[in-house]
Amino acid sequence: MNALAGKTALIIGASSEGGVGWATAQRFAAEGARVMVAARRIEPLRKLARMIDGTAITCDLGDEESVTTLARDGLGAGIDLLVNAAGKPVPGVISSVDTAGVQEASEVEFLGTWRLLKHLAPRVRDGGSIVAVSSLSSTHVVPGFVAYAAAKAAANTLVRYAAVEFAPRRIRVNAILPGLIDTPMNDSFRHNEAMMRVMLKEVPLGRMASAAEIASAALWLCQDDCFATGIMLTVDGGNHLRRAPFPDELPVTAFSDVK
Repeated sequence: MNALAGKTALIIGASSEGGVGWATAQRFAAEGARVMVAARRIEPLRKLARMIDGTAITCDLGDEESVTTLARDGLGAGIDLLVNAAGKPVPGVISSVDTAGVQEASEVEFLGTWRLLKHLAPRVRDGGSIVAVSSLSSTHVVPGFVAYAAAKAAANTLVRYAAVEFAPRRIRVNAILPGLIDTPMNDSFRHNEAMMRVMLKEVPLGRMASAAEIASAALWLCQDDCFATGIMLTVDGGNHLRRAPFPDELPVTAFSDVK
């Protein structure tokens, strides 16, 4: 306990109860950090802020003005820890995703990370830590999410460059690559038993990760005694040691309910 005592943290993408951002905010607060939570939807953020005695702030990573306003007016004297857990899956294969879908994925996953590093990283104090929640699909082919995966892969590259550029200020920049996570964003998977059987067959530990387990990885990356920067920390129960299911192994309803 109190691993983050005296630290100020900003968690972006924390408005989904049960999601990674929500769990990370709870964990960081439990470890003694003063936590600010940000997302597009303010009402669920206010609920979370009340639970953790934190602060709720509206911010849309897809809108540069929203990010610059947060950097200018919302962070007080600055922050020590910055976690980007914002994300939106855009399902489809190359033949089915149109340009608008690619742009939608890029706005949040890639350009959102760019805006965060460009405008919010300067408000991180020397010696701080930045963590981006990426995806196993950014390094391993996961059928049906090509636009999302490509945007996450681009964001991974930003993380590596930022790790070098911010090193003179002793700011560490890392990414977490989860596989399947038991969160509301994956409801369509969680409730599709046929799909879960196929996908979990390739996970050596035999289950999805919990949001709390991803939060624990973020906690380690944000502690002062973590000497890692520029890494892609895979937290997937061993899925990367095998493979994602091939498209013809998935049920025909696999992505029909993905929003």
